[in-house]
Amino acid sequence: MISIGKIKIKAIALGFLVDTAGSFFLGIILGIILTINQVKQEIYSQDIYYLILSLIIGFGFTCLGGYVAGRISKDSQVLHGGVVGGLGLIWGVILYYFFPSPIPIWFHVISYTGLVPVGMLGGDLASKQLRTLKEK
Repeated sequence: MISIGKIKIKAIALGFLVDTAGSFFLGIILGIILTINQVKQEIYSQDIYYLILSLIIGFGFTCLGGYVAGRISKDSQVLHGGVVGGLGLIWGVILYYFFPSPIPIWFHVISYTGLVPVGMLGGDLASKQLRTLKEK
C-alpha cells in the first residue's frame, strides 16, 4: 500500500470517498424528499431542523469515512480518521468558496470545527474494534 510516513493513501482515499459520496447521495435523497413535500430551497436552507439533520448526516458519514480509513490502514487509525476529516474540511471550504450558499454562518462554523474530531472518532472506533478482534 502506498504511504507517506504513517499515512496510507489508499485508506485515506477510500475513507474520504465513503464520506463524500455518502453525504452527497443522502443529501440528494433528503433534498428530493423535501422537494416532494413542496418545501422551497430558500425555506429549508434556513430551517433549523433541516440544518441539524444535515449536520447529523454529514458527521455520520465523516465518522464512517474515518472508520473505513482506520480499518483499512490497520495502524494509526485515529490519525487516518483525522486526515479524512481534514480533507472533508478542505473540500467544504473549497465548495463554499466556489458555490456560496444562503446557509447561516453558525452552520459552517459547527460543521468545519467538527469534521476533524468526528473523523478521529471514526478512526478511534476502528482502533477499538481492531483491538477487540486481536484479543479474541
